[in-house]
Amino acid sequence: MTPSSDLRVLFRVAAGPRRGFGHLVRCISLARAMGIRPLLCLRGPATVVETAIVKRVEESPQLPTVWGTVDSVRGMPRGFFEQRTLYFRPGTSAAHHRVYFEQLVPALERDGARLQTFFDTVIGPGTTNTGSHRSIELRRFPDMASWQRWREAQESDRELATLVKEVWLSKVERVESVLLYPLDYSRMR
Repeated sequence: MTPSSDLRVLFRVAAGPRRGFGHLVRCISLARAMGIRPLLCLRGPATVVETAIVKRVEESPQLPTVWGTVDSVRGMPRGFFEQRTLYFRPGTSAAHHRVYFEQLVPALERDGARLQTFFDTVIGPGTTNTGSHRSIELRRFPDMASWQRWREAQESDRELATLVKEVWLSKVERVESVLLYPLDYSRMR
């Protein structure tokens, strides 16, 4: 019997933004279950190659499984969301996630800020055959004033500033951030 580390298996599947990525994800899961390291070769226009599939990190809060109707959310408080995309050197995301969920998340739950969810990329930009090196964090704030206080605390609170700047940021290569204000019909509240 050939050891699974020596096996070479080719899966050829059609995948993309219009077709979906279900077949590709299942083939990757099957290869991993067989003990085979999946290697990807993507072909197509930039829209196919640049499409990312994300997966919620196990320690992350879960998103709702049932969403209200558009009419049921109209007029409800919306809050603000900060979406941060975190980039790591390949192979370092596990060390980052340990510090992030054990130390940083509890320290940043203040001024009404709440981590909504945290994803790792599975396929697309930010992944290699060694795993994900890009994550996406979504954090909710009741209003802009609470976001401002939350940001200022990361400078003025000495202990928090050390945790953020010396402990956490030493594990991150780059951070991109954008503030989002949901439209009145958005079900993300």
